[in-house]
Amino acid sequence: MEAAGLGEPHIGPYIPVRTLGEGTTGKVKLAFHKDTNENVAIKIIPKSSFEKKPDLEAKVQREIALMRLTNHPNIMKLKDYFESPRHLFIILEYAQQGELFDYLISKRVLPVEQAMDFFRQIILAIEYLHEHGICHRDLKPENILLDASTRIKIADFGFARWVKSNIAETACGSPHYAAPEVISGRPYDGRKADIWSCGVILFALLAGYLPFDDVSIRSLLHKVKRGVFLMPAFPPQIQDLIRRMLTVDPEKRITIAEIKQHPCFRQELNPEYILPKPMPFLDIAPVDISLVDQKYIENLVKIGFTNEEIAEELSSEENTMAKVFLTMLKQKTDLDAIPWDAADSNSPSLLSSASIMTPVKVPRFKPDCSDPFQRHVVTPSESLSLGQMSIANQAAWNIEDSPEFISDTQLETFGVPIWQIMFNVQQLFTQMGMQWFHPDPQTIIARSEEAGIYVSIECMFRTSEDITVIPKLRRGDLESFNSLVESIKSALGVVA
Repeated sequence: MEAAGLGEPHIGPYIPVRTLGEGTTGKVKLAFHKDTNENVAIKIIPKSSFEKKPDLEAKVQREIALMRLTNHPNIMKLKDYFESPRHLFIILEYAQQGELFDYLISKRVLPVEQAMDFFRQIILAIEYLHEHGICHRDLKPENILLDASTRIKIADFGFARWVKSNIAETACGSPHYAAPEVISGRPYDGRKADIWSCGVILFALLAGYLPFDDVSIRSLLHKVKRGVFLMPAFPPQIQDLIRRMLTVDPEKRITIAEIKQHPCFRQELNPEYILPKPMPFLDIAPVDISLVDQKYIENLVKIGFTNEEIAEELSSEENTMAKVFLTMLKQKTDLDAIPWDAADSNSPSLLSSASIMTPVKVPRFKPDCSDPFQRHVVTPSESLSLGQMSIANQAAWNIEDSPEFISDTQLETFGVPIWQIMFNVQQLFTQMGMQWFHPDPQTIIARSEEAGIYVSIECMFRTSEDITVIPKLRRGDLESFNSLVESIKSALGVVA
């Protein structure tokens, strides 16, 4: 479908309402779907900008290609993509409350409980990206948005890379959030650099200012390289976590798996609650490249594969990233192919031992010391800060619905935290002998071999405190499903 031009009222099925913001590469407009009335944000990029900056088009296309791989409730969704002779139109999920930066400015300091809740959402989203071989590399409050229910949405993938790409240089945003190895110009592991940035963000959420700051850019870089900062009087466990995240030596820096087991990360949670973890990769059979749609091959090329690598990896008997990405792009996850024997397990990630070493150059930073969170710092490589995000309708691990798919059951809860809902469902399914995965904070996928049913439990926020729980029958007997729904109602204390 070709989008309408800027002077016309529609962009595909979307009707623009007003301008939300404007940057060096284009505008972002608030719009709504003419049939569903759903609000979206539309990033509009003039193709004329590609003539002035030849590398920009390839960069935008690479970002879109990466976005097509992701689906997580704490990562901003790219809903659609249109193109006209003069413009690119990127249709994004609308984050009504805007940047976490602005939220921090208005609140200045967050209560520990809220700060840790935000932090957990950020870490779980970054874990998802890392498990799928993607590093963000520009994490800071202005690139983290909040939806209408004050839920975290990681945004701005302007500097994101698939970790096995051959990257020539790094533009890492503000030096205030960048890891020492990044600003030192050494080859670095992008996952570990993201963890450092998360440590800076956690500090800022709790303190209302940044751990590393100085009027002199040279002094600032020196402080970051040495890891020198003054720790406020945070609770001891939080101080320990921040210090371990802001460890100068990346080899000694805490990992995401260790962060998830840290006492302060789990505070307020039931000790028996099993935290979300991305689903393990499927066992994928070799793929005949001649049968693969060319658009999928082009997508793999855009994120860094060569044609030779694609052919080799698709034909491999082993699981490879090309095969995983192809499965994600095609939106096909067979219920029987899910590795149920690994359900509720801590099986190692395919990427856990991967080497991510990429050459970098030191960018020229331009600090604005009047800004407590360094919102306006820029680098030579242009960040598309108005919204490079992730795609919903080409989602990873999107399970295909069977003909008897049912989703009209909705259970409304009030004032119950999302983790408590998920914990109650976990306990119920375990007691019933069901196998289940908890791939993200708002989803559980399960099966009962005895009853012969496959189900998913999906949660949607109505408000920041009120949640709708949607059990879905993916395959199996309706009577068994209805019985399960009654058990879920009882477990959640929902009155029909």
